[in-house]
Amino acid sequence: MISLAILISSLLMLPETFAETIEITASRDGYEVVRLPSKENHPSRTEELEGVEPTTYFPILSKASGNAVAVSLANKANGEGVIEWTSRKSHEQQWRIVRFEGEDEFQLQARHSNKALAVREGKKEAGADIIQWQSIPGRQMWKMEFDGDGYVRLINQNSGHALSLRMSHGQRGKRLIQAERADTDDQKWLFQLVDIVE
Repeated sequence: MISLAILISSLLMLPETFAETIEITASRDGYEVVRLPSKENHPSRTEELEGVEPTTYFPILSKASGNAVAVSLANKANGEGVIEWTSRKSHEQQWRIVRFEGEDEFQLQARHSNKALAVREGKKEAGADIIQWQSIPGRQMWKMEFDGDGYVRLINQNSGHALSLRMSHGQRGKRLIQAERADTDDQKWLFQLVDIVE
């Protein structure tokens, strides 16, 4: 497995906060999150995590606005819009990477609802809204394009378009869309570790 990018050295929200580096690696077999905890500062916590396959949650932050990918009003319903909102590390702003056997791409599932990041009605055209929807294996799939600066683009498998802010980005509550891939900050995202749940 070849490492493509180190996304962030961030803060793990535990009783005692400590810095942890998260690395996402990619290969033909898919994506893997690699945790590199600081053993020197917190040996007891590191020992607890050894041999455990945890669920790792991330806020996904926009390079352009600094806002987080969030489910509107923390709603759990199918079809609820996904928006940009001030990062506050709440559960409707936390996502996990979920892979399925035989798939190179992955789903992103919201912590509060366990629903997947999806394009409304599976549309292929640019400008379609991003929503949450009940997870369906093999659908609602995304892949990462690494940019070398710690940020990634998230490309929808079905449409080939990128997760993007709207033109008037930076305004809380604006719905996210899929847009034609471009080398712009409104399509660049940072995965920031906030929690590991065993």
